Amino acid sequence: MNEAGITAALLTKVRHTWPRAVVLKHADKLTYGVPDFSVTFHHHTSWWEVKFAKPRSKNKPPTFESKGIQDITCKKLAVQGSCHYIIYSVDEEGTKGVQIMQPRFLDEWKPVRQTIDAYSYTMPEYVLAVGFGFDHKLVISAIASVHLTEGHA
Repeated sequence: MNEAGITAALLTKVRHTWPRAVVLKHADKLTYGVPDFSVTFHHHTSWWEVKFAKPRSKNKPPTFESKGIQDITCKKLAVQGSCHYIIYSVDEEGTKGVQIMQPRFLDEWKPVRQTIDAYSYTMPEYVLAVGFGFDHKLVISAIASVHLTEGHA
């Protein structure tokens, strides 16, 4: 299980769910610093950066790397349009989860169980979605919410 495999599975589901959407994968050596993929649907383009957080060693919380230029690009895209991080994670106890966040709040990221425990009644505004498991349907629903909101239809 790695970031590339998770991203490929997600993109397959997005393309199957929305065959009329334009879904472009940007992650390769020539697009350094650009988010992993974009979705253009309902006259709106959104950008998405996928991360996979896992424990670096036994009994340690999961972490992930995001390169400086990538953070800057994602933050700029979020200010001028729409950009989110999709963070799939496995914590030290093996619990899988996924969270979708705004780039400027990436430093606030916690593993899914901690996020749900901390915000069980109301999620912070910067968390678009959170759930247990590698739930691609949850991610697709979050992408839909970005594209089908009143201001973008």
